[in-house]
Amino acid sequence: MHFSTLLLALTTTALNLAAKAIVPETDSTSTSLMSRADCGTINGNCYDNDCDGDKSANGLTCISGQYAGCPCGYGCNKNYVGPCDAFGCDGVNNVCQGTYRGCSCVDV
Repeated sequence: MHFSTLLLALTTTALNLAAKAIVPETDSTSTSLMSRADCGTINGNCYDNDCDGDKSANGLTCISGQYAGCPCGYGCNKNYVGPCDAFGCDGVNNVCQGTYRGCSCVDV
C-alpha cells in the first residue's frame, strides 16, 4: 500500500515537471503593447533616434532603436503638433496622411 502511494506521488511529480518543461509560462502582456505604451503621445521622426522607419502601406513604424514598434512620421516636430486640416496634412484619426505623413496632428 505504501509502495503504490509513493509510486503515485513520484509519477504525479514527474508529470508536473514534464508539463512545465513542455509548456513554458508566458507573460500575458504583449511585447508589442508594451513597446506601444513607451511610444509617447506624439509621433517622432522616422529618421531620428535610430528608428529606421518602415514606409509600408500599412503605416509608418520604427523598425529599430529604442522606439522599435512605435509609429513615426516624416518631418514631424516634437515641439509642435499642427492642425489636421492645414499644410496638406489631410489628417485622419489625428495622424497626417499627406504632407508630414505619419506625424501627429490635432483636429480643430
